[in-house]
Amino acid sequence: DPATHYKHLMLNCTPNVAILDPNLVAKMPAPITAATGMDALTHAIEAYVNPGNTPFTRMFATRAIQQIGMHLRTAVNGPNRPEALKHMLYAADIAGQSMAAGLGQVHGLSHVVSGRLGTAHGVANAILLSQVLDYHKEFLSEQLTEIAPLMGINAFGVPAAKVGQDVVAAVRSLRNEISIPSKLSDVGMKESDVAQFVDDAQKSQGIFIAAPKPATADDLAAIYKSAL
Repeated sequence: DPATHYKHLMLNCTPNVAILDPNLVAKMPAPITAATGMDALTHAIEAYVNPGNTPFTRMFATRAIQQIGMHLRTAVNGPNRPEALKHMLYAADIAGQSMAAGLGQVHGLSHVVSGRLGTAHGVANAILLSQVLDYHKEFLSEQLTEIAPLMGINAFGVPAAKVGQDVVAAVRSLRNEISIPSKLSDVGMKESDVAQFVDDAQKSQGIFIAAPKPATADDLAAIYKSAL
């Protein structure tokens, strides 16, 4: 909404059939590939760590995380983009199916960034994903240890705290390698915006900000500030 900067949610619009045609994405511009790819990764990781996950949503999420880790870099700027884009199309679809578990604070905070600043949804998610994971890495130590091998990270015999740090670093590295801004200040957010953004998130994004665990206004402010 251009007047209120509120980003409305559209629910219950799931299609009966989805046709995944690689030809439709074969010439997708690199910046759109990067942003939508990180959006898909956010869907999969948030679904995996959401308390509402099930064996079925975890199955979709783990496969999506693995495929995105393997193919997103090439899909953006590699020598065999069409083949990598085909894999990313599949990964984005199954990441979307994993969303049946629910999403979380990355989306709750990024929707406000997009509404207030006009930032592309995938870009806002890409900036905030590592920050939310970093903020909750101790609480999510078990899940991050499970995610780590999917991203090529050795977790065998490694302390959980180190594995959590490595997963956060891997998300940041992937984002940076595909030329997505690394900070909210890069897309126009200022520290003076934090209070308003937190208020917006609490008022309009309650469906998201309770996952991976309930967050206070101070928690949300800390995450925003860490991303500046």
